[in-house]
Amino acid sequence: MRHILCIFISCLVAFSFSACSSQGCVNDSTGAIAAYKSFIASLQACAAASHTTNKACDKRKIWDMLDSQTKSQFLDAYAALVKIDRIIETYFDPIEHQYMRTKTGTNLLKDANINSYEALFEYVFHPEALIFNANTESGVECESSNTLNDNVVNIQIHYNGQVFTMIRESDQVWRTSGLLNYVNVALDPIFASESAMTEYAKGNLADEMTRRSKVRQYFLDELDRRKKQNEQANP
Repeated sequence: MRHILCIFISCLVAFSFSACSSQGCVNDSTGAIAAYKSFIASLQACAAASHTTNKACDKRKIWDMLDSQTKSQFLDAYAALVKIDRIIETYFDPIEHQYMRTKTGTNLLKDANINSYEALFEYVFHPEALIFNANTESGVECESSNTLNDNVVNIQIHYNGQVFTMIRESDQVWRTSGLLNYVNVALDPIFASESAMTEYAKGNLADEMTRRSKVRQYFLDELDRRKKQNEQANP
């Protein structure tokens, strides 16, 4: 299997946008537009920091701006990596462990010190791949907004009519689910690997249960044979 983790945010801003003129988003009664602009500004700051020697991108700040559904994908992906690693431990010979871990990507749990789903996000997110220039900044500007309800606002940006959904969560903080599709694409190889390994484990588990059943039946038959021998010897 190819390397399973790849950058995902770069596809958001690595395009060359055509300059557009627009009045932008003016009405922001909910605060969703301000939250979106703050998110873009944080990405821009991360991109700038990643190209300097004295500063580092605050990935935790970006993480905190993602909505719960997006974060849950990283939770599920991290759990999948742990599950795959356990299957390798259980069903493969020790001599095969390193090869299988490299093949499935679970070697990253140790090699990259990924011990939580937040750590998985920090590994996947590559701010140095973000490109911000005049065209980019024009492309990510808010063109219009549509308030679905008090807690959900769709923000359409200049680029290709793309829509970023902003969600006000239970703590009253606006967060974005606009990267969910990109996250799904980036993490899909992990889930595909989990599915394949689970099927492998099922087949091997079935074989093991069959083997154990045969062994158990052998001992039951042997006990029954010895019992009959004793009864014949001691009528």
